[in-house]
Amino acid sequence: MALLHTLPLACGVLLAVSALLLVLGAVLIFVQKVPGAVLTGLGALLPLVPVVLFFAIADIRDYVIEFGLDLPIIVIGAFALATFTLSVLSPTLAFLRYRPPAFPPPPGYGPR
Repeated sequence: MALLHTLPLACGVLLAVSALLLVLGAVLIFVQKVPGAVLTGLGALLPLVPVVLFFAIADIRDYVIEFGLDLPIIVIGAFALATFTLSVLSPTLAFLRYRPPAFPPPPGYGPR
């Protein structure tokens, strides 16, 4: 029973860490860095822990359903799984690894 009292705090901390990783990952993706996809993937996996606990442990499932939070848990899990899938797809990583070719300077702008 003590687990049920500490579970909301643990899930809250887990979701806060997940949000931090998602924000840092998004910033790195905007500047085309590969670690952004890794951080986004890790940030998307963390919310899956409460979802797995929801489906695996009957006491937790009863506790969550009692407060009417079963639908938000399922929605969070679906979005987390979609975010993880999209962050590790090959086109995403190819976009982040791409570097445009360096062109020579136009004529007349060479070194002096």
